[in-house]
Amino acid sequence: MLSLAGYADHVVAAGVLHDVLENTDTDAVELEHRFGAGVSALVRAVSEDPAIEDARARKSALRSQVACGSMEAGAIFAADKVSKSRELRLKLSCGLPDDEAEQQLGHYWESLSMLDAVLGACHPLLEQLRFELETLDTLPPA
Repeated sequence: MLSLAGYADHVVAAGVLHDVLENTDTDAVELEHRFGAGVSALVRAVSEDPAIEDARARKSALRSQVACGSMEAGAIFAADKVSKSRELRLKLSCGLPDDEAEQQLGHYWESLSMLDAVLGACHPLLEQLRFELETLDTLPPA
């Protein structure tokens, strides 16, 4: 998505690696050593703070962090939310509980609002995210 939207290779690389700090034993030092300071900074900009235990507070802090970051970080975050929205549609078709889906959807809608200010409402990734979220909102309950 990032490549198709015209972003540079380092942004695409950071998009591919965006979850590596959250989901692996890799730390920021190793990430920077392997991929450079620019990629590492972008990945850190879109990574949750593991010290925040409450999931909603952690997601809120992440949105604030991205809002204060670069437009490139905002684009990575937006592409991730497009992907996660599509994944949520699949999970719903497989019986994901409504309360879990509602929590995720709430985060995605709040992310869209924040990203509108960061990237502008007409950004192609946000147009795609808006489409995905509106599609999810029209699905019948599981």
